[in-house]
Amino acid sequence: MAFFAMLFIGVYAHAQQNEYYLDGYLIKQESKGVVDVSAFWNETRIGDFGYYRINLMIGNNGDKAFNYGGEMSAFVYNRRGRAVELKTWTGTEFDKRLKTFAMLEEGLSGFNAGISGGSEFKQTVDQVVMEYNSAVNEHNRKVVKSGYFKKTTIFPEEYHVGYVMIEKKKGEQLEINMTIGGENFTFIWDMEDE
Repeated sequence: MAFFAMLFIGVYAHAQQNEYYLDGYLIKQESKGVVDVSAFWNETRIGDFGYYRINLMIGNNGDKAFNYGGEMSAFVYNRRGRAVELKTWTGTEFDKRLKTFAMLEEGLSGFNAGISGGSEFKQTVDQVVMEYNSAVNEHNRKVVKSGYFKKTTIFPEEYHVGYVMIEKKKGEQLEINMTIGGENFTFIWDMEDE
């Protein structure tokens, strides 16, 4: 619970980035203007394909709504520091990819376990939502579970929890860049630490 209270305190700081661990995941949090973003990543498999799942919590601490649709750029850096851009999918594109794969390989029932990243990962996400919901409710905030981020309006005093899937390639560092509510966010993780 202390993690979430400290994370929530970061909402009121401008251009401040914090890092926290929860169940072995390195969570990066940054607040800029009225936007608060927390992110962590994990590897997941769906059938024969591996992906990086970028898990996001986006908060609106302003008095006007803004939209976010899962748009981001992602890069992996090799040992020499060379960046390779990773494919990112919109929610609609990834849905199509899953449907095509389901028809060819496993059927839809296999995806429910695969896309959640397994029950242990689902428990971690549910724990994040439950504990964060408790912390933000103390400050009259609402947490909405969004699933795969598609175009979503984030209203004042709301936090949305969801994810975006990106291509998996080996490297030393993973970087994601997003523009949310007019603010630019960049998060970089050392992949060997995860």
